[in-house]
Amino acid sequence: MSRFLVLSIHVFIAGLEIREHRSSQDFRQEMVEEKGNWWTKIRAMSFAASLEQPALSISTAPHNQRFKV
Repeated sequence: MSRFLVLSIHVFIAGLEIREHRSSQDFRQEMVEEKGNWWTKIRAMSFAASLEQPALSISTAPHNQRFKV
């Protein structure tokens, strides 16, 4: 469930960034040209970003040792 949430957040942020940098007409044109590629790129970027940062880190040791969960 947490990976789905992370993916949803990344897709939402990517959508905001795309809208910010391009006009809506350019964005629509690109969506028509690259339907599958656009979605695949966002999914790949989101998945890679979710692997870089742990979803939850727990500090259980006295010397600030962190364990990825």
